[in-house]
Amino acid sequence: MSNGYIFMHYIIFPHQLFLRGFAMKQNRLLLAVFCVALVVSTASAGITGKLAGKVKDKETGEPLVGASVVIQGTTFGAAADVQGEFYILNIPSGTYTVRISAIGYQTVAFNNVQISADVTTRLDAELSSSAVQVREVIVQAERPLVEKSVTSTVRRQTSQEIQTLPRENIQGLVALTVGVVNGVNFRGSRNTDNVLQIDGLQVNDPQTGFTGGIFPTVSNLAVEEVQVITGGFTAEYGNAQGGVINTITKEGSTETYEGTFRYKRDVEDLNGSSDKGYKLNGLGQNLYEFSFGGGIPVGARTRFFMAGKYDYQKYRSNTYAFKDITGRNIGKRPHDQYAERSLNVKLTTNPTDNIKLTFSGFSGGALWENSSWTWLYGDYQQQPSFMQFNNQFFVRMTHTLSNATFYEVTGSYFSQEFNSGKKDETKDYNFLFDSFTMYGIVDANGDGIIDRYAPAGESGYGINPLTGRREGPAFTQGNRNPYGVVGSAAGVISFVMFGNDRTLQNRRAKYTSLGGSISSQVDNNNLIKTGAEIKLHDVFREYNSLPWDANPFADSYHYKPIQAHAYVQDKIEYQGIVINAGVRFDYLDPNAKKIADLLKPGNPPRTVDATIKTQVSPRLGVSFPLTERSKFSLNYGWYMQEPVLTRLYESITRYDLSRGNQIFGNPDLAPQKTKAFEIGYANQFSDLFALDITAYYKDLYNIEGVTFVPAVPSSFTLYSTSEYGNSRGVEFTLRKQLANYWRSQISYAYSIAKGTASSVTTNYQLVTNGPPDPYTGQSRVYPLTDYYLDFDRRHVLNFILDFVIGDGEGPTIGGVHFLQNLNINFTTVFQTGTPYTRIDYYGRQVGEYNGSRRPSFTQTDMRISRDIPLSALFGPSFKNLTFTLFADITNLFNRVKPVDVYARTGVADYDGFIVSTPSSTPWIKDDPKSVDAAGFPLYNENIDLDKNGLVDQSEKLYGINKLRQDYFDSRINGAYQLARRVWIGAILRF
Repeated sequence: MSNGYIFMHYIIFPHQLFLRGFAMKQNRLLLAVFCVALVVSTASAGITGKLAGKVKDKETGEPLVGASVVIQGTTFGAAADVQGEFYILNIPSGTYTVRISAIGYQTVAFNNVQISADVTTRLDAELSSSAVQVREVIVQAERPLVEKSVTSTVRRQTSQEIQTLPRENIQGLVALTVGVVNGVNFRGSRNTDNVLQIDGLQVNDPQTGFTGGIFPTVSNLAVEEVQVITGGFTAEYGNAQGGVINTITKEGSTETYEGTFRYKRDVEDLNGSSDKGYKLNGLGQNLYEFSFGGGIPVGARTRFFMAGKYDYQKYRSNTYAFKDITGRNIGKRPHDQYAERSLNVKLTTNPTDNIKLTFSGFSGGALWENSSWTWLYGDYQQQPSFMQFNNQFFVRMTHTLSNATFYEVTGSYFSQEFNSGKKDETKDYNFLFDSFTMYGIVDANGDGIIDRYAPAGESGYGINPLTGRREGPAFTQGNRNPYGVVGSAAGVISFVMFGNDRTLQNRRAKYTSLGGSISSQVDNNNLIKTGAEIKLHDVFREYNSLPWDANPFADSYHYKPIQAHAYVQDKIEYQGIVINAGVRFDYLDPNAKKIADLLKPGNPPRTVDATIKTQVSPRLGVSFPLTERSKFSLNYGWYMQEPVLTRLYESITRYDLSRGNQIFGNPDLAPQKTKAFEIGYANQFSDLFALDITAYYKDLYNIEGVTFVPAVPSSFTLYSTSEYGNSRGVEFTLRKQLANYWRSQISYAYSIAKGTASSVTTNYQLVTNGPPDPYTGQSRVYPLTDYYLDFDRRHVLNFILDFVIGDGEGPTIGGVHFLQNLNINFTTVFQTGTPYTRIDYYGRQVGEYNGSRRPSFTQTDMRISRDIPLSALFGPSFKNLTFTLFADITNLFNRVKPVDVYARTGVADYDGFIVSTPSSTPWIKDDPKSVDAAGFPLYNENIDLDKNGLVDQSEKLYGINKLRQDYFDSRINGAYQLARRVWIGAILRF
């Protein structure tokens, strides 16, 4: 069944999402919890905002009781109370026109009023008597540079701002946020410590927690606003120690139709070159996007918005146009295609004035082939391919009980599937519509070896009759490469002739959730919100890292954990002081068995039910106004994150403790905890400029790691929450509003991130495979003190500069504004290097662990665009059509400096490898004895320099040294910045 069919099925029959979840659970208690969640109400976190203000008589200053406040094009409105105060809740993020009127007074219309999620937008109005002026006054609202109602650290980017930046996805936008390192590490937290949301609903991979890299998300054309919360988030946000990324998608309008078509492609001829003079190859990229929205004739209050994206790259990981010893361009590798596609649809209707129904669906997928330098001269079709599909559907009802109270009920379904392994290479795939035909984990004869990976023949190098290829492990002991290098003789790379990669996995996760929230402005000062949610997970994993071996590292599990949470918070606003106080309760039932006695487990071990985990997390944020344009804020909170589900279940189905070199899951993992404190100061010191300063400190407890268990009779390693971390820093942001054709933002962060493990398996790799302790000379033990983590970047500077010339603006020649409708954006990033550990030529640690630093990184990207109103070319009948030409340039100044180094040498173009003298036995042409282990001739004509029919010792050494030289000169080691890359594109809007 195709993803498209599933997508439309659940849009039409959304109730079946929940029937599926309930059918799997017959437990009355669980059903009762669902009902409670429905009544109390999960909150879809952070998708609406609040409008508040005061209406006064301009001449007398008296409040205008009963003044009408209406948001044009919506059903939202309010009347001023006896103090002239008004407030409107539950307004979707977006830009609106607000009309304020009173009998006997002029009407004032505020255009471009920006409503943001979780923000109180203040709009005060002074009305003149109609005897003075009867015409409607139009005011252009300006978004304040200091949001005094916000107590957390949040950065927002609207759809208009997003379109000006040279970034193509949410991950790229997030990377520009102050406090974010490497695009995924928030204030010293790991890349699995974040929550990624679409319209308030989490879409992280539940099994890995990962949010970066290849991860299909909505098109930028569908985005109304992106919130990036790096600290101080309120009680409604949970299961995150790092940050919250909330993407709010657009709703259609009943008043007009709008649409956009966008195309972009890379231009290889305009790319830059490396420091060695080699030109950067093109990606062969074509990106298509569209969006369309408006009203539906079925009802005056029904509207929709949809957006789609298709991104295809022929050479996903290409580098420079460097030619090997035979003249082949090795910068463009075969088996390197990539495609991402997504479709987002939102349908909104108001059956009555006080009820709003939202039906939304997102379906995204990514397919890519794994190209590797090691397979460059081998059977590249035996390399693995990958697929990932995400689907999210939700139904939400918002019921407004009064101007002061509303509640929401949301039901959602999310699924994700990830596959890696060999695909059917005989098929010609359409990357827009098809999925790869992947060969699964099939063992028909029951010998423990996966059929399509089984080696054949007595030598193990024969042809597998099922595949017609030589299977088994990757074979590197031949020299079927232009350099005649066998195995790892050159140190830098080992070429594969045939065989397989270890990657074979099928991972599926889905959940059904139900919950809601109720918000009530109990008086002018208190906005209370409470909510609850229950989430039924269904996770599956099948994995084999030695599919050609009868005793592989394999895993297979299927579990159904249950998560739930509830919270209550009060937003108190009094005379400019804002207090966000709340508490959150989280619940996790692993629904699995744990080892009863870790020290005497038995084999197989005796197991008991894992315990249910709960956590209470208080949150408090305060904002004090210092002046009309400045504030001081502080925030303290406890933040809990439930374990990544893979850590609970990995390898526990069989619990074979006698097998070494593996880590066992631990269903009894405790929640990870963070205690964070921050203080902030914000000041809009003129109409155009504002400065934000934030300082923070975080303690991270119970961080995921591993524990060595000295059990009897067999010791083993299992996942644990045994690590610790801490981070601290200060962040500065200076912003300038658009004026005199330019605006800008410069942000700087100084931070320190320390801990006892950079990732969950860091210490396992260090103790198992790392060098001896340099001080004791003994084998390492798990660290008891913290060190600088792998993602510790001391200094990060982001600078965004926009030049904007509007319609009819700018210089003129002969009365023509030749630069009108022009936008030029420059985005510059500077980052100091991350830590690494120096080693000597024998692999022994030199100095402190992570005591050295990689080089700094600086890059400027650019986007230039020009709008062309088609009415200027074809007349007024085209007045609603705009054509835009644009270009994106990364690494504008072609900076190609080192960004990484080798641990032995501290430089980027020499690894310190000592080349061994090759064997003196010559490789003789046509000699049946001069063959490798698989029976292939060792003679290689490319390094037979004198063409005498044999390769002697000196010629072997020439091939090794030539490969090393080409490897470093080609810059394929990833230690240097990529050169300038250029794209061009066009947009049609109506």
